[in-house]
Amino acid sequence: MGIEEGFGANPVVAGKYLRRDGEKFILAAARVPAITEPIDFNLKLGISRRMHELRMAGINAVIIGQRPAEAMAGIAGHAGLCALAEIVVSAAELSSAAGLRRALAGVVRTARALRGFRATAGYLLSYIAQNEAGEAGPEGVPARHLNALVTALRAVDPGRLIALRDARGGTPPPIAADLIFAPLAARNIAQMRDELFRMHAAAGPRPLVVEFAEPGPAAAELAARAVALGAAGVALPDAAPTDLAVVARRLAPFPYQSARAASGDACTPGAAPGVSIIIACAESGAAAGALATAGELAGPPHETLVAADPARMAALGERRDDVRPIAAAGRHYGAALNLAAAAARGEWLAFLDPECAVERDWLAMLMDEGAGRGLDGCVGPVFEATAGGACAAAAACNLIVRRGAFRAIGGFDPNFGRAGAAGDLLARLKAAGFRLGFHPGAAATRMVPRPVWARIRRQWEIGCAEARLERRHGIDAAHALRAAAPMGRIGLIERFNFDSLFDNLRERPLAHVSDLAIVAVEALTRSAAHGWIRLTTKAPPPLLPPPASRPLHPAAR
Repeated sequence: MGIEEGFGANPVVAGKYLRRDGEKFILAAARVPAITEPIDFNLKLGISRRMHELRMAGINAVIIGQRPAEAMAGIAGHAGLCALAEIVVSAAELSSAAGLRRALAGVVRTARALRGFRATAGYLLSYIAQNEAGEAGPEGVPARHLNALVTALRAVDPGRLIALRDARGGTPPPIAADLIFAPLAARNIAQMRDELFRMHAAAGPRPLVVEFAEPGPAAAELAARAVALGAAGVALPDAAPTDLAVVARRLAPFPYQSARAASGDACTPGAAPGVSIIIACAESGAAAGALATAGELAGPPHETLVAADPARMAALGERRDDVRPIAAAGRHYGAALNLAAAAARGEWLAFLDPECAVERDWLAMLMDEGAGRGLDGCVGPVFEATAGGACAAAAACNLIVRRGAFRAIGGFDPNFGRAGAAGDLLARLKAAGFRLGFHPGAAATRMVPRPVWARIRRQWEIGCAEARLERRHGIDAAHALRAAAPMGRIGLIERFNFDSLFDNLRERPLAHVSDLAIVAVEALTRSAAHGWIRLTTKAPPPLLPPPASRPLHPAAR
């Protein structure tokens, strides 16, 4: 439409973040006041002036109401802003069939009115799961009805973002929504870390947008720290452009700067790198996702090492000149990683699964949490896309560790494959007394599509690894890896209940019926593998002894 000539492409979900025109997009959304009177030319001119002021203040998205959504979306597009249409659903509409029909009618009406506007980035479902007395409806009713609303939105206006927002600050249900809006109650940075980690655990693999009650200098610092801890954006109330500009300035540019962009190269030849990124792959093509951003990562100077057999490394070396090949023919996964770690020159070792892709700020986030807080290691979550486009927690390497701590415990145990190697390493680091951290925003996404048989075989490997971890380190370390981060489903190995498979299926956001059958077979396979190892393994594998003397911690020097 002609009125939206100033608008660019809409943001799309990419793992735990948003992307726009191929670049990382930090959402800075502001609410605009509701319009109750008819919109004439003068009022439209005033709204347009207000939208341009928001754009000049650094805001890139606005949250508009259902009425008059068409006019507001057109004006937002003309000002170069994205528009999120908020649809409010009451507790009465979520607790009865008649109320759900009314809510569906409103959702369909709003989507039909806005689907022709390019500036419509998506819809924000703001719901109330409890009535005025604070009583919740029947168990499962809000999630079931919200899922019906999401399905209706996707049917009428496919391709748009769908965000969930609990108006009373509750935990969002595990349905197939794209974004999670969560209010932040913390008043200072010291209180924010635990609250933000709780929000990330509730959002799971979905991007998290943090809401603030009022803008200002305090909110600006909290917003910047929230983005540094993995938030995909912030939502601000209606306020003066000068107050909103204070927050927007703290979000742009993004706190992490690229070392390659600053110095012209990620690692100067001959200089010792601060971090060694290590990837072990069985074939050269499998490392394409992990290596796509390895040379452009923000953070300290680093080197990239890939352990594989010489034939595959020859093909990989022709395409990448900034990769150090490590010949590991016939080596097991853990042994190949240990071989590459022995050749690494960095003080920190970063391990990444070859099939995973990371954000440009991945290394900077892990280093900010690990080295910045004086820890010995830091872990990030790994998510795997399903057939329906949804994500679930997966088991893979996504961590950094000090080289001294890694050598003190003997590195990876070759008895574990790719599914359990990271979990065993982290549990042994914890048992040896080393301090570990967790960064929910340093997420890795498994990008290589897997055939059904490979997904099922992967679940068998995970089930076997969990059983071995349970025998060696205990059930807590095996199921949720609380040794690294008490985050539940967002850990490296997702929490799994082997006594109730139906509960596991209910927790997975599924978008297609075909995916439900695949996930059911995966759950049965994983449970069978876990039971088989528990029955056939008589004694746990030997545990490596802790180091005789732990190196001095940097913070204590």
